[in-house]
Amino acid sequence: MPGAPAAAGISLKHGRAGGGEPKFGFDAFGRKPAALSDLEREKHAPQMAVLKLRRELETKQTYASRLEFLLRERLTRIDELQGTVAELRLKNRLLGQENGHLAAMLAPK
Repeated sequence: MPGAPAAAGISLKHGRAGGGEPKFGFDAFGRKPAALSDLEREKHAPQMAVLKLRRELETKQTYASRLEFLLRERLTRIDELQGTVAELRLKNRLLGQENGHLAAMLAPK
């Protein structure tokens, strides 16, 4: 009877009694899953390698973008400091000229 399990309160959603997710490390019936055979491991090895490489690529891309951000910040700061140095050099030159002018005014004639 197709309606009997639902009427009895048992759901067969996804092939598991109760319809819930299996507990960590166990299947729906409380058994540990069988170990993977060599053939299954060999079959999944390329997929796992692709996932590992994708994760490494994402990590390196994140690292590279962070370095690019830090480089832009550093270059901006360098530009600001070069502007400050240029202003101070100009002020220093003007003060030197003013100093020479005042020294000439105070010099005995």
